[in-house]
Amino acid sequence: MKLELRDSNAFTDTAQLAAFLQAAPCHFAWGRTYPQPHLPDELKPRFIVLGPNQKNGYQHLPRGSDLGLIAGFCRTALGTEAGLDSSKSGAPGTREPHLLQLLAIFSDAFGQDVCFETVAGELLCHTCSLFNAVSAVVLTRNEDGSGLRFAASFTEDPTLSRQMSRLEIPAGVGLTDWVITHKKTLLCHDLTQEPRYRPGVDKELAFEIRAMIATPILGGDQVLGVLQLVSNRTHCFEEAQIPVVEMVAAILSVFLARAALDSRRRDMERMTGTAEVANSVLHNIGNILNSLMVSCSLVESRLRHSKIPRLLQAHEVLEQNLADLAAFFTSDPKGELLPQFLLKVGAQLDKDHQLLSTEIRKISEKTHLMRDIIETQQTISKIGGSEIQAVVQVIEEAISLQSNFLDRHKTLIQRDFRTDKPVRASKAKLIHILVNLIKNATEAMKELDPEKRRLTIVLEENDEGQVLVKVCDNGVGIRPNDLEKMFTHGFTTKENGHGFGLHFCASAMEEMRGSISVHSDGPDLGTTFTLVFPPVPKRV
Repeated sequence: MKLELRDSNAFTDTAQLAAFLQAAPCHFAWGRTYPQPHLPDELKPRFIVLGPNQKNGYQHLPRGSDLGLIAGFCRTALGTEAGLDSSKSGAPGTREPHLLQLLAIFSDAFGQDVCFETVAGELLCHTCSLFNAVSAVVLTRNEDGSGLRFAASFTEDPTLSRQMSRLEIPAGVGLTDWVITHKKTLLCHDLTQEPRYRPGVDKELAFEIRAMIATPILGGDQVLGVLQLVSNRTHCFEEAQIPVVEMVAAILSVFLARAALDSRRRDMERMTGTAEVANSVLHNIGNILNSLMVSCSLVESRLRHSKIPRLLQAHEVLEQNLADLAAFFTSDPKGELLPQFLLKVGAQLDKDHQLLSTEIRKISEKTHLMRDIIETQQTISKIGGSEIQAVVQVIEEAISLQSNFLDRHKTLIQRDFRTDKPVRASKAKLIHILVNLIKNATEAMKELDPEKRRLTIVLEENDEGQVLVKVCDNGVGIRPNDLEKMFTHGFTTKENGHGFGLHFCASAMEEMRGSISVHSDGPDLGTTFTLVFPPVPKRV
């Protein structure tokens, strides 16, 4: 049979497309969208959609697939029995076109800079189709090693996938731990007969699981995660399918390893940024120290030329003539000059007092500034793992760290806390992010009258269970063209800024599996920075 492949745009409607496909089993068509209305079920396998799988029955290839790849895919399909599956042949339902599709996804994604969750989601979707599984998931260890989180998942019900992302399996128990410990694939035909199985996930989701294939995702000798396929029917997986499952796990291991390398690269960027910030800190402290030296030199000079010693001499003369001050002031030449001397000395001492008070105030302000800079740098330098944090407490600590700065700028803090849900985060990183945002917001309002400087911190939860921290000011705002550059390394809208702070914030939020965004309606209309944290996984 000679393959005939056509673009779906060549047909005026679905009826014409269906007639073409029905004319011969070697007729295939492709498109970037699903036919509307949908094709009959028996014709769907011969329509290839370029994009992620969203409708059952159709074949799928990556969006960037060219005609050569599509044609090769169709020829492979022609080389197999139409509709071959385990119910007809007794063999596992793993067909070559599907395997080619998995490899095509791998090839397409490997050459692009895509996140693990995106690649894994597409691979898991096709893996479910390949084995008629109800769900496929990738589990990885959380940062403190106390449990396993759902790093990626696919089910036909998107709600279940979102619920899975909020769950966490304790380490050291269940079938998953056996797979990790033994680094072997495990096939369970009937989980109701498996004493090692912990039905925590299916109870939490009200999702019945009866059979499972679980295989380790290996990076050399290290277990990077576990791939699990589950079904609500017993004896639906077979031993012959295990090599294909392990192949999918091998593909996933490439992207997990790349994600780990990306994480280490971000750590290196963070360390580089920290070193650059430290260099900037030392430079700023050096400038402050130079200014302090000038102030101290002025104080020393003024004290060295002070009139106080002459005043003490006048005091001695007065003390010697206390017995007859009237005669001293009227007949003694020294007494006649003393009042004029005291007036001049008093005026000079008043000037000295004003100058010394000004310089002492400068010294105090610069000392406080140095302390603030050093505290900020110490916060940056701390590297802590992600733990469960009470966000309200962390916000209050950040405000306390900036209290002197806020007082000097006469900025009012308004708190709007609508939730007390915790988040998983590094306390040191989160404090630094908040300190940075509070400082930026305060500086953005310095041109306003003191009574108008309001910095609002909002803490709330959205419909997805995510915790949001918003830092809002009514200051200078941001131009639309600058919004998308705000987190770029080295970009700044400040006259004396270095462009490291917000880039660090974005990297730190990404490391904590959260995100940061910025919104401004334009110049002089204020700015809002929003931190978004995923829900803390529930142990099951």
